[in-house]
Amino acid sequence: MKYILLVTIYNSRIEQSTTIMSFLKHCSQYYVDTLLYIWDNSTNVIDQNLDAIPLAVNYKYHKSSYNTPLSKVYNTVLKSHTSFSFLLNFDQDSLITSDYFVEIADFISKREDAKIAIPQIWHNSICI
Repeated sequence: MKYILLVTIYNSRIEQSTTIMSFLKHCSQYYVDTLLYIWDNSTNVIDQNLDAIPLAVNYKYHKSSYNTPLSKVYNTVLKSHTSFSFLLNFDQDSLITSDYFVEIADFISKREDAKIAIPQIWHNSICI
């Protein structure tokens, strides 16, 4: 399976993004099948250090000229990358481990007809 790991960042440096850094640290076995797509929605001018991304990672960096609505971000990425099987959508402060990819593959194998998967979000021991 080929994934697009879309991370939308806002007024943050790449190396400050928990999502990006945890993917780079914990998920190297998924580099080949994953496009790390960084959509920078920052309104502040930030000099991004793309050298923080290892050479083995297939990535694309897009700097928006304004704070693009998320619906437009998602649709733009989906329309321009039709060869990928799944879009994994994240904000800048999520923790990703290899277990996430194992769970996604398990979900897909059991529900091949699913068009969307939404994770459970817990806050103060309550699923919201």
